[in-house]
Amino acid sequence: MEPVSIVTTVIGLYNFTLKVIDYMRDVKGAPTDRAKYVLEATMLSNLLSEFKDMLEEGSYTPSWLSAATKLACKDGPFEQLTSAPQEILDKLKTEGIKKIGQVILWNYVKDDISKAFMKIERIKSTIAFTISQENL
Repeated sequence: MEPVSIVTTVIGLYNFTLKVIDYMRDVKGAPTDRAKYVLEATMLSNLLSEFKDMLEEGSYTPSWLSAATKLACKDGPFEQLTSAPQEILDKLKTEGIKKIGQVILWNYVKDDISKAFMKIERIKSTIAFTISQENL
């Protein structure tokens, strides 16, 4: 996979993560959980931004690019990362639900949201490790 393709994938993931952050900020009735998940999603978006910058600037070695390419392979971390935020968005879409409905919805979906964020955390660790290999 070419660096340009990886950049495109990372930009898509970054934008997706920003959507999750926006939805999480709108969740009513879950101030503690919401703040924790917004922080997690923000850290992921920062990590993806750093990854994208490294690719765009060409500041990597061939061996690092090889490792980065593996992140973007079929069923790899980037593909898995797409499914977790989508699960979160699907659970949080509350068009037309008033504040009380959002509180009830949150109580119903918070375990699923937590599981999706645990998956994101595992993938985030893989991406951070890949980035750190170039910085050694």
